[in-house]
Amino acid sequence: MKNKALEVKKMIDTLNPDIIIASDDNAAKYVLKPYFNDSSIPLVFCGINWSAKDYNFSYQNTTGILEILPISNLFKIAKSISGNKGLFLGDDTITDKKDLTKFIEYSKKHNIHLDNYLVNNIDAWKNKYLQAQENYDFIILGHNSSIKGWNDEEVKSFVLKNSKKLVLSTYSWMMPFSMVGLIIKAKEQGVWAGNTAKAILNGFAIKNIPVTSNKTWNNYVNIKLLNSANIKISRNLLIKSKKVEMK
Repeated sequence: MKNKALEVKKMIDTLNPDIIIASDDNAAKYVLKPYFNDSSIPLVFCGINWSAKDYNFSYQNTTGILEILPISNLFKIAKSISGNKGLFLGDDTITDKKDLTKFIEYSKKHNIHLDNYLVNNIDAWKNKYLQAQENYDFIILGHNSSIKGWNDEEVKSFVLKNSKKLVLSTYSWMMPFSMVGLIIKAKEQGVWAGNTAKAILNGFAIKNIPVTSNKTWNNYVNIKLLNSANIKISRNLLIKSKKVEMK
């Protein structure tokens, strides 16, 4: 990470850009914070999960849009369909660790017992998934990006064969393996970052542009996986959700 960040830093020094738009926590942690926090180049971030407090940005030259997941709404759906005992199953990444902190925080507000496992390989993931079928009312899937051995088609077959409990997610690429998803709109952050960059380049003072967060999301349902587990959802949720094709 540090070596790659240094490559990016050198590229930026060579290009000498008028503005930098950076996406996600890794870019903030490894590039913006160590090399450009007090830079004269304006910084616009997007995709930082929940809070940018850890990066100690100088907001004289930085603004951005935070990524906030609709956890409360997800928990309300889970409780209405299945119960109040859940498992968060994800990978061992910065994003899932930050997300998990918030899932635990919100679980207490919603009177939900939430356990968690962050795994590094597909065998561990499958093992915990199978255990969850017996021990929990629902499963929330986090990231899969650093899970070694992950194969989409293999995991689709696995969840179709073994799912008996409700599976939820907040990430679009996890919907082929999930039954219900509340998925934020990435375009919302991209449009905001682009428009903000244009405003700054046109002379608007960056210190007058407060940090904001995403406000909207889409509902998704995976009918094939719901049917395979014989799980029923409300007509209202079904009508307002986009349907995921699980081929």
